[in-house]
Amino acid sequence: LEVSYLGYQSVSLTGNLSQKSALNLEVVLQPSAALLDEAVVVAKSTARVISEQPLAISVLNFRDVQNSSITATELQDRTNGVRVRQAGGLGSEINISIQGAQGNAVRRYYDGLPIRFLAAGLDINNLPVNQIERIDIYRGVTPIEVGTDALGGGINIVPKRFYKDQIDISYQVGAFNTHRASVNLFRAAKQNIIYGSNLFLNYADNDYWIDAHDYNESTRRAENIIQVRRFHDQFQAYYADAFVGIRDRRWTDELKLTLSYNDLYDEVQTGVNFNPVRPVGDASVTRSGFTANLDYRWTSADTRWKLSSKSNLGEYVETVRDSTSRFYNWYGQVLSTPNNRGTDLLAAPADISLDRTVWLQRNTVSYQFNGAHALTFSNLYLRQDRTGRNRLLPVDNDPFIFPARLQQNYDGGNAAAKYAFTTNFFLRASYEYAYRLPEEAELFGNQATIRSNINLRPEQSNNWNLGGFRKFRLGNSWPVGVELNGFYRYQRDRIVLLASGIDLAQFFNEEEVEIIGLDAYCSTQPLANLRFNAAFTYQDIRIRSALVAADEDLIGTRLPNVPSLFARFDAQYRWDKVGGRDNVLVVAYFYDFTDEFSSVREAEVVRNVADFVPTQHVHSFEITYTLFAGRLNLSARLNNIFNDDLFDNFRIQRPGRHFNFKIRYAP
Repeated sequence: LEVSYLGYQSVSLTGNLSQKSALNLEVVLQPSAALLDEAVVVAKSTARVISEQPLAISVLNFRDVQNSSITATELQDRTNGVRVRQAGGLGSEINISIQGAQGNAVRRYYDGLPIRFLAAGLDINNLPVNQIERIDIYRGVTPIEVGTDALGGGINIVPKRFYKDQIDISYQVGAFNTHRASVNLFRAAKQNIIYGSNLFLNYADNDYWIDAHDYNESTRRAENIIQVRRFHDQFQAYYADAFVGIRDRRWTDELKLTLSYNDLYDEVQTGVNFNPVRPVGDASVTRSGFTANLDYRWTSADTRWKLSSKSNLGEYVETVRDSTSRFYNWYGQVLSTPNNRGTDLLAAPADISLDRTVWLQRNTVSYQFNGAHALTFSNLYLRQDRTGRNRLLPVDNDPFIFPARLQQNYDGGNAAAKYAFTTNFFLRASYEYAYRLPEEAELFGNQATIRSNINLRPEQSNNWNLGGFRKFRLGNSWPVGVELNGFYRYQRDRIVLLASGIDLAQFFNEEEVEIIGLDAYCSTQPLANLRFNAAFTYQDIRIRSALVAADEDLIGTRLPNVPSLFARFDAQYRWDKVGGRDNVLVVAYFYDFTDEFSSVREAEVVRNVADFVPTQHVHSFEITYTLFAGRLNLSARLNNIFNDDLFDNFRIQRPGRHFNFKIRYAP
């Protein structure tokens, strides 16, 4: 007979019991000091559970950067296998590359819904870090409960969720008249009722210094290289929502209704290509709209069944204005030469207004058979109706007056496997055949800097990913985590954005493209307060077939405007009890490296500076001071310490040395 009880020593007794007698035992258990002294609970964080799936997923936990003045774009750009390209300062369009796949081949989601159909300004380049819980980066196969027709992976922005009353206010100011404000309000009332609001505001003049040419009107030539400020690149965006819901009832984990309004204004300074002689001085884009979102989640009592439903209805208005009789030089001065075309970028003057109604519905149901196996079904339905008008065209000649409707119902499949040798060592592999239809902006342009191309064909790709993770210790106290991934993609009819003329660009079907690459990540903590992180990516992207005989000299050459080698390194040191018992001081250093790459096709390259994006080294420094147990937080960051020349897509210049400061209050 064994007797045991939590917190006491077990006792084993032996006795004989016949049919004609009874055995009476009195058992006294002695307390177990070892058990009563300490209880240790070991569990994995949500981020680690997700990152250890058979699919190749990287998780960026934004809880660690709430006080930092780093942006969500900069944080994601520090991930192995990922490259975020921007065409300017705050608010400029971004191009995310994941293991060689880029552009619209990489899908972006906000809480599981395609972000391109949601509110204007609600994207990785505008969202404040204080409104993000985490970002999941899918390198290749995308989970069906999130994915759509991604050709080469995607990212899912998971908004911050609160479980107790919360006020979180932050304000950031920086160079180029940059201002970023964020407010999170949450209240948990009686009977499990929740309500609150989220707001953010972004503003920047983006008037950073660049190298341009001094245009001589009399000779009609570009003469000296001059340093000037960008002058027509103002960006502002604001977003506000209010929500109410109920949690933790028998029939729902959470049911929440959110109403939001957004507004965005963006002045256009350059086309897709940088024109060192003639800047854009009058064109602008505005977007605004209302959105209603209903989110329902339910888990069965035994946690085996899970159901979620997301419904999103949006009414959005977009305007594009590009009509001017003026030319500008890079000093912002109006030239005497008249602009007979009457436009900065487009082929003809435009005052375009587009009205969109977007309906999104995603339903997901899953059943967990056991700890290792589950079955999930998910479907996303999209319907978009569009009407428009170009007020500078006669009605009979205006293509935007014809209503347009887009309906999509996504389906697909993939496979992934993982083998864990130990809890800290595993290998995984995945494969998918991906297929993607051209989108509205790819077919018809963006009415501003991108031309239409109605002859585009769908993209196809075979994607393979093989990688592993190992966590170990050097000595007895030096933890090291290492991740290594190899990837292979073979893409047909790849849709890419290439320069078309001086200022504009156009989407084309590229020849068959082969991508082979390797990315790695290492994190270590040699001291309790000292941490190092490093990421490395190499990708060889080459054209393997020609569409026409005239392009056969391209076979075997690299794809233009894509870096082949880039790496990141950062170090962080933390001091506790600085100026107070609960105060913390953190100092961090960041280094970014990008190797030289060509911005044009290799067959067209001449050894001209304008054809290459040069090798880039970027050093940045940040200091964060947390007071009163995290209630008040101050952060200062100096970017590009040595004021190196930085470039991105098609050699568009990025900001030089600049400073920003952030204050956060979270009582």
